Amino acid sequence: MAVSPGRRFGRALARAPFYLLVAAIFVYCLFPFYWVLRSSFMPEVTLFQTPVEYFPSHPTLSNYREVLSASFFTDALLNSAIVAGSVTLLSLAIGSSAAFALGRLRFHGRSFVLYLMLSMTIFPQIVILGALYTTISKLHLYDALGSLIFSYLIFTLPFTIWVLTSFVRAVPADLEEAAYVDGATSLQVFWKVLLPLIAPVSSRQGYSRSSRPGTSTSTRCRSSSRRATTRCRSRSPPSWRRAPNPTPCCGARSWPRP
Repeated sequence: MAVSPGRRFGRALARAPFYLLVAAIFVYCLFPFYWVLRSSFMPEVTLFQTPVEYFPSHPTLSNYREVLSASFFTDALLNSAIVAGSVTLLSLAIGSSAAFALGRLRFHGRSFVLYLMLSMTIFPQIVILGALYTTISKLHLYDALGSLIFSYLIFTLPFTIWVLTSFVRAVPADLEEAAYVDGATSLQVFWKVLLPLIAPVSSRQGYSRSSRPGTSTSTRCRSSSRRATTRCRSRSPPSWRRAPNPTPCCGARSWPRP
């Protein structure tokens, strides 16, 4: 049965508020990203001019050339890549092994260990920073990339184990039993049966774990003064907006807001 044009127009008109709301949310979420991209192509002197230019009239690549040619930026980028990659690989390797043990093997205290992992994610990170700083100092890891890797593993590993354990438990046990019947060992069952099945959630956890070390700054400033200074300098304002006497804070310079 054909629908009349009037009825089609009425349906489209009824759905118009919904699509307008979706468009407004879409613009609201993407506008900050556009503003950052737009500001990166504008000269420094035109960033705070009024009226505001929503589209750069004289785009330039000088900002990118200045940042990419600075040695401290490339060093900070390399350090972040090393820390993020190490934390991701170690979290997935240790987390998947622990998830297999907690999800499939039977031993005393399994539930206690699992809930202990969950309880470690409840406390705020700021609570253990004092003890973490003392531990890093006693291990002589201060001002080293190893301190950052160690710190982020403490925060990321418990949640990774908890999530992967839930997915390991959801895998049908018949697959493992069939592998055991064929003569496979526990290590072979984990490597050839379970690991490929939990690979999607492992990759998702790997992405979330790798993005965390690149965005957090509180742990970096407390465990590495020199590298914290390097990273914080990359976020410092232009020279004409700097304070005459900056005050050192956690090994880095803090600039007053305009």
